[in-house]
Amino acid sequence: PAIDYARKGIVITPYLAHSLQSSRAALQPEARALTRDAQGQVRSLGQRWVQPELAHSLSLIARMGPKVFYEGEIARAMVVAQRRTRAGPAGQGRMSLEDLAHYRPVWRAPLEGEYRGYRIVTMPPPSSGGVAVLQALQTLAPFRLGTLPGLGAGDPDEIHLTIEALRLAMADRARWLGDPAATPIPLGHLLSPPYLAQQSRRLERGKRMKDVLPGTWPEGTNTTQFTVVDHEGNVVSVTSTVEAPWGSGILVPGYGFFLNSELTDFNLKPQAGPGDPGANDVRPQRRPRSSMAPTLVFKGDQWVSAYGSPGGVSIISTVLEMTQDLLDDALTPEAALNLPRYAVMDAQGHTLVEKSLAPAVLDQLRARGHEVTVSEIPLGSVQWVGENPQTHERQGAADPRRDGTVIRLLP
Repeated sequence: PAIDYARKGIVITPYLAHSLQSSRAALQPEARALTRDAQGQVRSLGQRWVQPELAHSLSLIARMGPKVFYEGEIARAMVVAQRRTRAGPAGQGRMSLEDLAHYRPVWRAPLEGEYRGYRIVTMPPPSSGGVAVLQALQTLAPFRLGTLPGLGAGDPDEIHLTIEALRLAMADRARWLGDPAATPIPLGHLLSPPYLAQQSRRLERGKRMKDVLPGTWPEGTNTTQFTVVDHEGNVVSVTSTVEAPWGSGILVPGYGFFLNSELTDFNLKPQAGPGDPGANDVRPQRRPRSSMAPTLVFKGDQWVSAYGSPGGVSIISTVLEMTQDLLDDALTPEAALNLPRYAVMDAQGHTLVEKSLAPAVLDQLRARGHEVTVSEIPLGSVQWVGENPQTHERQGAADPRRDGTVIRLLP
């Protein structure tokens, strides 16, 4: 199906039309030829976009398997492409054919936690998203939440507590989380009930914590989330990213895809030093930290919800708020998706809020000392599927913030 979409074309949606305006989509002549029409104009809403070179790459992988990507002609084309630069020899990429041939995907055991009688299953390191979501949930568990209709709808007390819980999680994220193959991560401690109970006691309903350890760096937002359940009940929540919009802006000529810019997910400045392992400092053969948090929720052995979101660092807050809205407030997924959203970006508590959050709530948060900035763009884009434990009826819900949609295919 992916080959057919590339070969026959897709209709450009509003979000894609906006993204095509990015300067990264026009850094190279080949990229400009791909993202512009025959008249040299940026492709626009409603036009059909055909990508024959991408169809060629996907067809090669379909016929020859992953080896053609890591060792064959696609690999050779990638190595050549990443040497292109406008900055002279110092700006050339250093990836080699040997690097690609030695790359291996890693299967990892998911993280699991409990919240309000539900089992939460989510993504482990090197993503920080799952750890941070589980930490924040357990830090908030002793507090009675959901007493007002919808956390994001404007209960300043609950928003205050959640910001504080996320600040604590962000501090741990900045200090301890990275590639577990390179730096040991004390997950047993970070997710232990005694530690999180201690963290919870630091929260006060009417008072902001003065100091929390230094936080993290911004991340790109060009991430995709999709959530699928099949007719047999198998469910998958997937988050995938090329980091910045259009990745590095480097197109692989003849093969129709852009190289990512994931190196920017490492610390921009090395952090290693006394008391800090530099868990996310850039090193050879190290995978960068992300914030991805695809999540499944179980009641006993029965799954009831699966969801996730794009959005860089804001993913953590978005997935946490969706979990609270579903489990604390018992909202429908559609109602949860339509609530105003906020995102804690670091341990200092720098918080972005959507324009629809009530000004009176913003005033109360600022009065408590929170640094709140109204975001110019929507935060996240949750894609949800669920199953009723009693009737086994399945439903889907798509966030209106991007081009999400619900598709039901009959078996």
